[in-house]
Amino acid sequence: MNKKKIVSIIVPTYNSEKNIVKCIEAIKSSDYNEIEIIVVDDCSKDSTVKLIKSKFKESVNLKKLDKNKGPAHARNLGVKYSKGLYLLFIDSDILIKKDTITLMIEAINHNKRSVISQYFSSDYKYNSKISEFNNLFDVFLKNEQFKDTLLPNTSCLMIKKEIFNEIKFNEKIKYACIEDLEFGLNLRKKEYKVIMNKDISVDHIKEYSFISLIKMILTKSFYRIKLLKKSRLMATNHIPKNSILLFLSLIVMFSMFIAYGLNAFIYSVFSYLIIFTIINIRFIRFISQRTNFLNAIYFIFLSLVYVVTWTIGSLLGMIKK
Repeated sequence: MNKKKIVSIIVPTYNSEKNIVKCIEAIKSSDYNEIEIIVVDDCSKDSTVKLIKSKFKESVNLKKLDKNKGPAHARNLGVKYSKGLYLLFIDSDILIKKDTITLMIEAINHNKRSVISQYFSSDYKYNSKISEFNNLFDVFLKNEQFKDTLLPNTSCLMIKKEIFNEIKFNEKIKYACIEDLEFGLNLRKKEYKVIMNKDISVDHIKEYSFISLIKMILTKSFYRIKLLKKSRLMATNHIPKNSILLFLSLIVMFSMFIAYGLNAFIYSVFSYLIIFTIINIRFIRFISQRTNFLNAIYFIFLSLVYVVTWTIGSLLGMIKK
């Protein structure tokens, strides 16, 4: 293989038996042939490693950790074993398209001081409505609202190795979905730009239950707000205005309850729902165009739960030192 054209694909895994085979098969189906696949298993307790060894022994460079150290460490370790000038980080619950790598190579060569992230497709068929909602919510936020972004989506991210070696992932951060924000902050300090290319989309096939979704939202909002606070970005436009308005509305709602009792609380809840509907009219239209009426009502309810949960997690992150 030509080293100048090699794309080193690094897949961190942890208890990924449900999705890892599909993920690697999608990579191997790419129309870009100059690739190496490096899987770093973060001490999985399921059959992830066994599946990789049995199905991809010759085509995957598998590295297994004896202790769980988090996705940041797994990605950094994968880079140490890589040969290519281009790095492509792919999570084990991501299915790339046939032309994903080719499009990323073209985009990264066109934007010299940039890293290339992707959009999520809304085409994948999930087993649960919770998972379908979460995907559509992500699609709306990333595809419809944000153009260039501070937050690189490391679930599928291409970066030149020379740029990565200036920054790397912070291995002190053990939680998934947090290391990407910190990585983005460091890219910004170095004056690199994160570009989300609308021509590049992938399927995010992770399935959620209601409980696991709530846990994910709380964890992500709590640690992200702490990181933004630490980085002194709380007052910048990297926090969406809609979230700020809803956050303030929620504080007013609970203040009314404490000060004036149940009747005032009921009125404030009604007012909050009106404000929520007005602020999120674009999302409501987005959902309505992609599902039936009953699903749309359910998804709007889930979006309210999402925002309230995110607000609670953010508030806890702001209070805790």
